Amino acid sequence: MRRVLHTRRWAFRSPVSRLERGAPLAPSEARNRRLTLTETVRPRSCVLKLGRAGIVALPALDVRLAEQVPAREPDEAAQGGGHAPRSQHAGAPRPRRARERPACAAVRRAGRRELYIPPDNLYVRAFRRRRRGRTFATSRGGPPELDAFDTPLRLVDALKPERPVVCARPPRAAAAAGWFLESFPGKTCYAVKANPSPWIIATLRDAGLQAFEVASEDEAELVRGLAPETEIIFMNPVKSRGAIARAYSVHGVRAFALDAEGELYKILEETGNASDLTLIVRIAVDNSGSMLPLAGKFGASAFDAPELLAQTRRAARRLGVSFHVGSQCLSPDAYRTAMAECSRHLARAGVTVDVINVGGGFPALYPGIEAPPLGLYMDAIARGRAEMAAPATAELWCEPGRALCADAESLVARVELRKADALYLNDGAFGRLFDGAFASWRFPMRLLRPGGAPIEGPIQSFRLFGPTCDAFDALPGPFELPGDVREGDYVEVGCIGAYGAAMASGFNGFGQADAAIVRDDPWPSIFARPRARLGAARS
Repeated sequence: MRRVLHTRRWAFRSPVSRLERGAPLAPSEARNRRLTLTETVRPRSCVLKLGRAGIVALPALDVRLAEQVPAREPDEAAQGGGHAPRSQHAGAPRPRRARERPACAAVRRAGRRELYIPPDNLYVRAFRRRRRGRTFATSRGGPPELDAFDTPLRLVDALKPERPVVCARPPRAAAAAGWFLESFPGKTCYAVKANPSPWIIATLRDAGLQAFEVASEDEAELVRGLAPETEIIFMNPVKSRGAIARAYSVHGVRAFALDAEGELYKILEETGNASDLTLIVRIAVDNSGSMLPLAGKFGASAFDAPELLAQTRRAARRLGVSFHVGSQCLSPDAYRTAMAECSRHLARAGVTVDVINVGGGFPALYPGIEAPPLGLYMDAIARGRAEMAAPATAELWCEPGRALCADAESLVARVELRKADALYLNDGAFGRLFDGAFASWRFPMRLLRPGGAPIEGPIQSFRLFGPTCDAFDALPGPFELPGDVREGDYVEVGCIGAYGAAMASGFNGFGQADAAIVRDDPWPSIFARPRARLGAARS
């Protein structure tokens, strides 16, 4: 039996206050509406995802829409109020109120309706209305509207936040995007996995970025909702069949990565042997120039690559090659070497390519890590491109992630306890400080003391511990802060924009954070010279 979808449109404001009624829609049509909650005849449940311009509810088993319908007069429906008569929706029974509430769900109310949202959904969580009014979902499906402060210290003085606060700096993300758009001789695609925060995607979109690289269907749904006119490339070399089919038919994805013959067959089968595919073969390359090597999991070997390239050439409208030199790559020549490796495989396969994707790995600035100027990377890529056995018409792509977002966010965390040189914060390794714990990276920091109280004492080295009960929730540092830091102070941790929000979890009930925009610019960026060096905020 064909399922008929009864939709109700929810316009999120502050607070949720408005409900509009919609007509029955087919599933494909419902995905294109903003913030649509969908009921079906079977099953009677849905799951929220970001849609074309907002959040879309799709059939699933972990969210219910409970409806409470008051008694109404017989002529109410005829006047346009209440629910449409059952005869208008063939085969769809009148909704009944749900009798059971999922135990793991959070509740949001709008008038007399209740929406149950699973708390572990990253992309829905970004659109929840935060406690104490720090973050709001917008009525048009854009990024959350954030409160703005001149400095993090002003934020601390005004709010005395109980939870960590992410401080967003949109101009920094916009400047990074502008640099790549001006300096890279090809198409720049933001790697969404680095930071899927809606404000980041919206800022990069507004800065002129026209392509986004995704690794999952949820990321594709997120981008399509916030940047519907941009191109999406699906560069995860291993994807589920369902994700391939929906990416192609629902989200308009035409570029897919692969590194094995089996993945090539999956893509062709799930797209119906489409004639408009751009298929990118990922090649395994050396990662010794990076701080976080990614080799070993993905990439066709020197033995398999030539045959896979030949097979893919016969199937694709456009053929491409790609590679990844590793995260936080400190060797510009690694790109040139990887491009030469790809060129050798193309020559052995006897094929030409239409796309050369140099991937990501572009570095950001962190204390104690000397990253070369990004101009050297562009020079190495230009030399490698000139030396490749590829036609002059071949497009050049890149996928920066960390470089675009790392210094666009900082974190304000509260000191809960001090033990000698150890500070216990309300965020840590299982929150937004993942790299500081598991990669032992250092972050720029400064002390914030509410109320304008003086900060005294010489600079000292500290270790940091997060709020969970796990011994791995530790950042060895050392981190430099004034020596009189004490309980109740706040520490601002810079450069957590890359893989901070993406890696945060709900372990032990921690990991949630509020968000706000700040207008200061305290730390150096790889795209500009520093304006100031601040060890503490005194005013």
